[in-house]
Amino acid sequence: MKTKTVKTILILKPNGMGMKMNLDPINLQHRGGKGLSLPPNIGSPTQLQIHQIKSDEDEIVIFTEHGIIIRFKAVDLRTGNQFVRLMLLNKNDSIVGSIVLS
Repeated sequence: MKTKTVKTILILKPNGMGMKMNLDPINLQHRGGKGLSLPPNIGSPTQLQIHQIKSDEDEIVIFTEHGIIIRFKAVDLRTGNQFVRLMLLNKNDSIVGSIVLS
């Protein structure tokens, strides 16, 4: 039986913005490859949360610093190359955790 590889990732920023990105157009790198350049508006890579999305039925759960939790299906988030607002946050609030439920 052939296993299906993951072709989609979810990138979350602490300010409530997120992006679902398709991995098909990204070429495989070998030794000596130059890697990929992140978009300039992505911010610091150390603050990003990245998850694999295995199917459209997966659910995404996001937790904030002030205890707000939201849950939505991965199919509700369109695949694209720009960030969209996933969660409206107060001034002093930020995303501290997230999980993808299969």
